[in-house]
Amino acid sequence: AFKGGEAFYNGVISHTYIYLNDVIHQPKNIPGYSGHYYSVGGGNLEHDSEMDPNIVNSATYGPQMITAMTAVPTMSIMVDPGEIFGSEGFYDAGISYGFGYDGKVEKKASVEILYFDQPADNHQANAGIEGHSKVRMKRSMRLNFRSIFGNAKFKTDLLTKGPLHGDTAAGSYDKLILRGGNNRSWARHLGGYASEKVTQTVDEFFRATQIDASGYGSRGTFVHLYINGIYWGLYNPVERPDSKFSASYFGGDSVDWFAANHRLVDPREPVENRKHLSGDITRYDYLTKTLIYKDMSVPANYAELQQYLDTRYFIDYLLLSWWGDIQNWPYNNLFFGNRNATSPLGTTPLYYTRWDSEFSFDQNFDFGNSNGGRAQVHNDFRSSRNVNSDVPIVAKIWHAARQSPQFMQEFVSRVNALTGPGGALNDDVARARWATLNNFVRDAIIAESARWGDTLISLGKPRRTRDVDWQREVDHIDGLLQGNAASLISSLRSQGYYP
Repeated sequence: AFKGGEAFYNGVISHTYIYLNDVIHQPKNIPGYSGHYYSVGGGNLEHDSEMDPNIVNSATYGPQMITAMTAVPTMSIMVDPGEIFGSEGFYDAGISYGFGYDGKVEKKASVEILYFDQPADNHQANAGIEGHSKVRMKRSMRLNFRSIFGNAKFKTDLLTKGPLHGDTAAGSYDKLILRGGNNRSWARHLGGYASEKVTQTVDEFFRATQIDASGYGSRGTFVHLYINGIYWGLYNPVERPDSKFSASYFGGDSVDWFAANHRLVDPREPVENRKHLSGDITRYDYLTKTLIYKDMSVPANYAELQQYLDTRYFIDYLLLSWWGDIQNWPYNNLFFGNRNATSPLGTTPLYYTRWDSEFSFDQNFDFGNSNGGRAQVHNDFRSSRNVNSDVPIVAKIWHAARQSPQFMQEFVSRVNALTGPGGALNDDVARARWATLNNFVRDAIIAESARWGDTLISLGKPRRTRDVDWQREVDHIDGLLQGNAASLISSLRSQGYYP
């Protein structure tokens, strides 16, 4: 067993104890937590809590189970049991239309970070918890730290101890997203293939790659998650790149930052929901409605564009997205923002932050942009299009900027820097980064397999294991990374973007 820190919830002071020999034999039905059904793409299945005996008792994985359960930090969330499931529960609060999120329910919770081998570092905070993804069997969630719950910020070393870029993590957060894999999960059946392409590390890989390339991006790590003492699986806590995130890394007060995500620009959103997250939108409106329609081959116009768009970071962002063959983008999965003149520090140009990269490499889903999972220029950014084409705003910005010879010189320079020796998109560098992340979770994946690897057996899918399914996908993506820089350059040449 190992002991957590003190948890304060509803006026009660408690201690958390996790008995791992009991956890690895967690039963299917737990009173109050059974009888809930979820769509997994191939039918409705009951959520069960069982740790698969075929994994726990196997000659291969059984002796490794305790190591697996302690291989990454533990996050323990305590919430009123009646506030988890159902229409008024945070886990089941649904989406009532299109691509917009509605009916979200937030509940108060206690959040503990527990280190099996460093108990003196355990710590706790109070927060609000709500669903983050669409309703899933294994759902992503969001933790909100606000004074009404007791802690306006969560001061934690959790991300600091992460596998990559922890040394530059802010250490204080008002939100954390608990990413569960969503469409790249053993508990999700989508188009017949999503459950076969699971590593749990793809999203974190892309965020870490942006930090390697540009020096900024959303940081994250991995934890074993428990809800009310029930093991919930392997999760990926990450920063949400909103105005407070931007203020933490770029300076100023969050109220001075304009921040938006894809809801502002996605045509699938109902018009009334196309809103930005926070801040004054004036600079963004001028950039996207007036400035990009000026002739950027005129040096003065391009100089003005540079005041509204950080061109180097923009180039890095596009190259990363093309390099990863991101599919359900750029109408979707966007975060962007700028600091406004209300800040004593003055304005900043617009930054884009990479977010949600599940549909990448070999996870194609009929978006009509497949190159066998390797790098290529996305359809909306190709030379046959222009700023007046029916393409997303971020693509319009690209088509405007590429009319500037200065911009294209900068572009070629960034291609060379990022794909060359030591560059973030260089094959050897990328493969090393990929290996670091997967080595960090390798043991923990056994626990994830026991918790979720048998979810789809009734739909004809096999039992998922680390040494077969997980390792196969890790190796497959490693293979795609070999030669991917050359694939990117070849695609750029085909569009006339690279000499």
